[in-house]
Amino acid sequence: MSYRVVIVEAEDSPDPRDVLAAAIRAGDVGRVSELLLSLPPPPPLAFGLLQASSFGNRDILELLLDACTPSELPSLLAAPADRRGRSPLHFAAANGDWAAAQLLLARGADVDAVDKDGLTACAYAAAAGHRGVMDLLLDAGAAADKAAHDSSTPLLLAAEGGHAHCVASLLRRGADPNATANDGTSPLLAALEGGHRRTAEALLAAGAQASGTAGGRTALHWAAHHGMVKVLEELLSKGDASGVDAVDEAGETPLLLAARRGHTQAVQLLLQHGAATDKPNSAGVTPLIAATLFGHDETVAALLARGAGITVRDATFKRTPLHFAALADAERVARLLLQHGADAAAVDTSGATPMDLAVEYECTMVVRVFTSRG
Repeated sequence: MSYRVVIVEAEDSPDPRDVLAAAIRAGDVGRVSELLLSLPPPPPLAFGLLQASSFGNRDILELLLDACTPSELPSLLAAPADRRGRSPLHFAAANGDWAAAQLLLARGADVDAVDKDGLTACAYAAAAGHRGVMDLLLDAGAAADKAAHDSSTPLLLAAEGGHAHCVASLLRRGADPNATANDGTSPLLAALEGGHRRTAEALLAAGAQASGTAGGRTALHWAAHHGMVKVLEELLSKGDASGVDAVDEAGETPLLLAARRGHTQAVQLLLQHGAATDKPNSAGVTPLIAATLFGHDETVAALLARGAGITVRDATFKRTPLHFAALADAERVARLLLQHGADAAAVDTSGATPMDLAVEYECTMVVRVFTSRG
């Protein structure tokens, strides 16, 4: 969702709306006042309110509101003002314009009006991380848990964006930490997928459950992927260790994801909770191979200390971890593997040894490792 919503109209059109829009964009209060008197009746007040809410000029917004008759103001504030069914309050919320939102509410704007997707102004503010406006709307009676057509709530949208301050405020006001969207995404999964540690920790503290998947991955997968050790500890302590070897759509376990990104503490924690050391993905890549490919020597050492297999091979080229260390020119990893008994003479499907690959791809640091061994 955009952090700023702006209406753009062609400026060479004689349409009265374009003339009014230009004056509003320029912040010209006097010109807007003149146009309200000179434009052919009826003046495009609904359009003007939307423009003023979009561009955040309180004086112009107040001028336009004052130009509305008491009988027409409620319908103008409630009427869908753009193709997505958004009202002026939606725009003020999306743009974080507290003053505009406060003014619109004071003039009677419906705090729980929804757009075509079923999203309220509170949802827009939460998604954009505008806590001030969000709290204003909640204080005015906005429903903290009002779900959109896809069942997403303001809390889920705030969690998805990593807006921990908004998440905390919504939780204090009673938002359900386990309300899920139609696709099964929960606030916790949304926060974890986005790598938002503080948000995830706040949700767990509020009782969020680690059920479901996002992007084919469990909460453990995402916590491991982002190296969130505290979150992993919390998940595992809550009995989620049973899913420690769950696989995603690529056949990858949380351990493999953590190893690939060099999150050594996460790797050690998962191993302590029984993660399978050598479980490969669909391409035959094990956690050790994944860590080796990216030269994560500390992670490699942690895996080797737990007995990770040094003779395992990937499914495509039948290469050992030492082959991949050679390709990555990972000197320290190569030394570790050799110290643990890796076979420097092992060949892949093309008949190449690790040394052959290091020479072919000019991986000079690993070449020196092999040549120094005699």
